[in-house]
Amino acid sequence: MHLPTRLTFRSLGLLSLFLAVIAITVIYLHIQSSSNLTTLLSSSDTQLARFNATEVNEELGSGIAQENFPLLLTSNSAPSPRHENPTRQKHRSLSGSLGIGHCCSRLWAADSAKSIFHEQNAAGEGFGRKRSHGTNTAQLCAAAELLSVHSWWSHMDSVAVSWEDEEHRPYKSLHQRILEDFKGAGNPSSWEWGLKFFRYDRLALVNVRAYKDVGGWDTHIPFYSTDCDFHSRLTMRGWKQPNVEVGLVFDVGGTLDDLLELYPAGENEELDSKRYKRVLKKLEDIDVEKHHVKTNRNFWQGMQRGGQGEPFWRDAVGFEKGIRMWIEFGRTVFRHKWAHGDCEIIKAGRKFEDAWQIEWKNNKV
Repeated sequence: MHLPTRLTFRSLGLLSLFLAVIAITVIYLHIQSSSNLTTLLSSSDTQLARFNATEVNEELGSGIAQENFPLLLTSNSAPSPRHENPTRQKHRSLSGSLGIGHCCSRLWAADSAKSIFHEQNAAGEGFGRKRSHGTNTAQLCAAAELLSVHSWWSHMDSVAVSWEDEEHRPYKSLHQRILEDFKGAGNPSSWEWGLKFFRYDRLALVNVRAYKDVGGWDTHIPFYSTDCDFHSRLTMRGWKQPNVEVGLVFDVGGTLDDLLELYPAGENEELDSKRYKRVLKKLEDIDVEKHHVKTNRNFWQGMQRGGQGEPFWRDAVGFEKGIRMWIEFGRTVFRHKWAHGDCEIIKAGRKFEDAWQIEWKNNKV
């Protein structure tokens, strides 16, 4: 039996109206629930941050932990930028290289095998096909160490400032001085240095050829002892490590209260102004405070807050404890590798080929 057409349309209209009312009600309740939940989570995050701050203070003995970015405690994560999902441009005949580090699966996705540049350790050395479009290294190297003639590196907790005083006139920015030094270095094949230090390794220029010559960093030695091992091996192989003065680079564990202080007040502000001198004094104080803290120079890492529940979140105190354990482990590996207790292995007569060849016996050496 067929219903009249007029009745059918009327029923559908009433049904649509009913469903629309239900949908609006559900959306309203969801918004209210989300608002209440956000308020609750914001309050909980703030209380949790304060609780953890107390724990960090007790563990690290660093006084009152100051949160440098308080808004991150209660704010939601930023939305993903549009470039996270780029539109494929089909009409371009470009092929980018795919740099691959050491991976277990040995399965890669690429438009062409020719675009794969594989960086692996000796485990894959017997695979001729991989070697035809890849690089096998006994030590795992970063892409910059294999693909480039040189690379720059710095720390994430540094502030770089150009000289403005009378002694360093005419004025040149730190960036300009670095580029001028690099331009004057000549052909890379003639470089006799392995590293150039600009305020030690707060900013450094790497000669990739030297890195390859000594076998790269020893990844068995984590954290502080590893630079002692690496720099010593460079010296043993005849690679110089000069210090080059190009400006000021501060190693900091805190922030300026007002980041606008880093910028001139206007285009007419003179060099070496009162503002500039005031900023230098504050940065020097932060630098000194970081290196004279009772615990260690990485205390600032234990002061980080926020992010709990997000991917890759780490407990601040646990993270600090783990770092200390790895540092001590690195020192132990270093002692056994060179059969010596401190960084002065060259003065102790150790040579490049002595690594792991001398039995470590005297724990007091």
